[in-house]
Amino acid sequence: MSDAAKEKKKRELQIMATNLRQKTHNFQKEISNMEKKLTRPILNKIQDIVLKVSKDSNVDITFEVSSKILYSKAKKDLTSKVIKLYDEMYPE
Repeated sequence: MSDAAKEKKKRELQIMATNLRQKTHNFQKEISNMEKKLTRPILNKIQDIVLKVSKDSNVDITFEVSSKILYSKAKKDLTSKVIKLYDEMYPE
C-alpha cells in the first residue's frame, strides 16, 4: 500500500472515529433527556412527600442518598416512611 493510500485510509478512519464519538455523545444526551423526562413527575411527587415526612419526623435537614454527608449527629433514615406515604398517595 502506498504512502498516499495509507494516509487516505488514516483520514477515513479518523473521520469515522469522530463521527462515532459524535453519535455516542448524541445518544448519551438523548438518553439523559429521556431519563429526566420520565423521572421528573415522580421526583416532583416525592419532593412533597419528603417535605411532609421530614417535618413530621422533626429533622433539621434531609439529603438524597447520592449526596455525600460529611457529618451527621444521628442517622435517621426516612426512606421507608417516604415510600409508604408515596404508595398511599399514588397507588398504582
